[in-house]
Amino acid sequence: MYRKMMLAAGLAFLLLFAAFAVSGPVAHAQGGEGDKVVLGQSYTLGAGEHLSGNLTVLGGDVRLEKGSRVEGNVVELGGNLSAAGEMRGNLSVFGGSLNLAATAVVQGDLATFGGALHEAPGAQVHGRTVESFPAPRLGDTLPALPLVPPALPLVPPAAPATPAAPSGPGLFGRFVIWQLATLGWAVLLALLGVGAILLAPRHMERIASTVATEPVFSVAVGLLTLIVAALAGTLLLLACGLGLLFWFAAFLGLLVGWLAVGLWLGQRLLRALRLHTASSLPEVALGVFLITVVARLPCIGFLFALVAGCLGLGAVVLTRFGTRLFVRTNTLAGYLGPGASAADDRPLP
Repeated sequence: MYRKMMLAAGLAFLLLFAAFAVSGPVAHAQGGEGDKVVLGQSYTLGAGEHLSGNLTVLGGDVRLEKGSRVEGNVVELGGNLSAAGEMRGNLSVFGGSLNLAATAVVQGDLATFGGALHEAPGAQVHGRTVESFPAPRLGDTLPALPLVPPALPLVPPAAPATPAAPSGPGLFGRFVIWQLATLGWAVLLALLGVGAILLAPRHMERIASTVATEPVFSVAVGLLTLIVAALAGTLLLLACGLGLLFWFAAFLGLLVGWLAVGLWLGQRLLRALRLHTASSLPEVALGVFLITVVARLPCIGFLFALVAGCLGLGAVVLTRFGTRLFVRTNTLAGYLGPGASAADDRPLP
């Protein structure tokens, strides 16, 4: 169970992306029972139809016609909602506009985030109405600029006061704070590496093995993944507000890859020192601690962090979050041995 946690977290954004890629025609309610979740499609609840549970729509428009009824809550994310029926729970719209017709009835609370609210006369909202970060509407006027005060008579400048002592820590204080922050980050990431080994040892071993065998290819794939994630996340954020999923997936891949690079470095160091350990916990703790400290160094730290991050992220992508070994075709037989395949799920030696 635990070894599948990282796979589920790493591929969650792929499932959501696939849901939007295969979006089809408008979905119509059929008077079914239970909750309704719609991904990447528009949804219409016709006149006289009712839904006995909650309604959640991601990336599509919602239309609740006059005479329709939703017994639970209604949540719209990344689309527009037009309501002329009755909603007996709460109504929430994120990143889209909300249009309430004169026949619309909301028994619970109403909340909009990052969108416009258009409420026709006669629409009923029995709960509270919260409008956070509303979208600008046509006709909104800018606040008036303050008037320039009239010119004042010239006054001889007063004698300069004694400069006050600079506030805040000095050079030595800033150095100590930087050292403490570096130590805190190194210890925190080392503990995360230990936790990753305990939860998914085989996945981390596969990623670290790819870091060792395909370093150049992993760096190239990791850099390309960062660029694609940044562009796709920005476009989706502007389109439907779901770009944060891509950025979160890229951050998760960078974090797992960083821990795998630390595991590989710890293994190399302990082998060079001819020290043998019963588990990979000391290896990952030592390696992650060292690369985090180096990444915090001035001047070279940023370049090192970029290369190490791309190296680990590329290995994560190539192994699909450590779920399978990555082996090139020309080295397949030599790496896996006779009778094995690239999708072999056996633990590494």
